[in-house]
Amino acid sequence: MPKKYSIFISYRRRDAGDKAEHLYNLLDLYYKDRISFDRENLTGKFNVQLIDRIDHVKDFILVLEKGSLMYDDKDRSDETVAFYNELDSLSQEDFAKRIDELESNAEIDYVRIEIGRALKRKDLHIIPVVPERNDSYNFAALNLPSDIAPVKGYEAVFYSDSPDALFKDVVPKVKKHLMSKPDILHKGMWIGGAIVLIFAILASIWGWHHYQTTKAEETRVAIIDSICEQYAKFNPNFNPDIPTEKLLAIRDILSKMEPVEGGTYMMGPARQADGTYSDDVEPDLETPPTSQAVSSFYIGRYEVTVEQWCRVMGWEFDENSSDLPMTNITMTDCQVFCDSLNNLSGISFAIPTEAEWEYAARGGNNPDGTLYAGSDQLKDVAWYKDNSNAQPHVCDASNSGKLCNSLNLFDMSGNVSEWCCWTDSIHRLYSDMASRKITSSDVIYNHGICIIRGGNYMSEPYELTVFHRETADKSQKSPNIGLRIVIKNK
Repeated sequence: MPKKYSIFISYRRRDAGDKAEHLYNLLDLYYKDRISFDRENLTGKFNVQLIDRIDHVKDFILVLEKGSLMYDDKDRSDETVAFYNELDSLSQEDFAKRIDELESNAEIDYVRIEIGRALKRKDLHIIPVVPERNDSYNFAALNLPSDIAPVKGYEAVFYSDSPDALFKDVVPKVKKHLMSKPDILHKGMWIGGAIVLIFAILASIWGWHHYQTTKAEETRVAIIDSICEQYAKFNPNFNPDIPTEKLLAIRDILSKMEPVEGGTYMMGPARQADGTYSDDVEPDLETPPTSQAVSSFYIGRYEVTVEQWCRVMGWEFDENSSDLPMTNITMTDCQVFCDSLNNLSGISFAIPTEAEWEYAARGGNNPDGTLYAGSDQLKDVAWYKDNSNAQPHVCDASNSGKLCNSLNLFDMSGNVSEWCCWTDSIHRLYSDMASRKITSSDVIYNHGICIIRGGNYMSEPYELTVFHRETADKSQKSPNIGLRIVIKNK
């Protein structure tokens, strides 16, 4: 009887083999004999077996090094793409025949086939494990052939290339993303069983309630220690009485923060050659362009979700909507949320300024140069009036179907509009404000005028550009308006 695999690990042997094998050995403790991993130099029919395994597993882990997916123009040609699309779409039987038909010395990129085969399965959970973004590498910006380019849209697990970093640290992150459930029994389970038995005896003596309370406190303290170690760069200083539920919500928020290196950019739309603006521009709202200096910060990969908001605020919520963006919140509500995060964690959470928001939407100091956040093709990156079915979509790259921008940020265009703060460095006022001689951002806020950015699932295309601005009353609540948060450098 053939083995049943739950997890498939894909990698390129020449550069990522050591990391892939390390990951396999660590995961095997929890998923004993359920991980498909090619550790031997096998060819021919074995490649057919790999295709069969990809067709049946729940999770596909792609382990990459910086040189794993480098392709030239020939690799990206229509002819080559068509060749791989054909192989990826064949039945297992036809795939075996086609491989046999090809000459033994034919250059076939089996890693590319594995990725393409995985992408063809809409129900397969794909987890790229990739190096952290730096000046020489950016997974989201790789120039990949069109048959495998969609892999960039899946939420990645990042690891550090630093010689001081331990690759094993990625295992908890990978386990968190896996659809496959770990085995009940694994190595060390006998020791664990003995410990459980001892605790059961103690519980019968001291009382179950006391035991549960003690264990919960130990778990809470362990989570605090783990967060403080993993996210030391944010200088956390947790409230000693923070409940576990809120602690877990903060950990989830921190795990989805992306770094944005500071810089200077022109905020607002660019002029055309004749000095005018395109039809996408609203001059009274969005002009003139102004130079903005932005300090380094971190920003959420997604909009704040219902679950994150409600756990931090102590609100009840429907589990069916947990991954949707939080909406129907005022600007004041958002400030209360950030204040709550700060008081609980000691971390400098905030609502982004307009300058920070647009800078991040454009791609930071390495801008995408696109009209929308991540692409000039709106449908690739945004949920809006024409494709949203008049409803918001989940903040989850593996299920949303949309691509990110070069900073790994999703839904900066579309899904829900996002509250932004004013900054005194922004002098661009709306015509009605100018007529009232309002020149201070504080005064503007006191008049109840705030700004929302990014457009939403009911917006027209022109409302989803990286420079589009809209007014909203600070007390306004709408199913179309949510928020994305930042962490300021201390």
